[in-house]
Amino acid sequence: MSDAPPSALPDLLVNVPYDALRVGQTAEQSRTLGRDDIAAFAAVSGYIKPLQPACLCAAAD
Repeated sequence: MSDAPPSALPDLLVNVPYDALRVGQTAEQSRTLGRDDIAAFAAVSGYIKPLQPACLCAAAD
């Protein structure tokens, strides 16, 4: 990993092999969770109930 400040690093993921990991290293990733993410999770988890789409639409308005 680089010692450069986060603002100086490119905004992409960097692969670090397991053997290169050191105690104390940190990593961070974030993103905004959107309606499509919720729908995709519901589809892959099988947790789809008739009320869910109505709840998603109401929550977004």
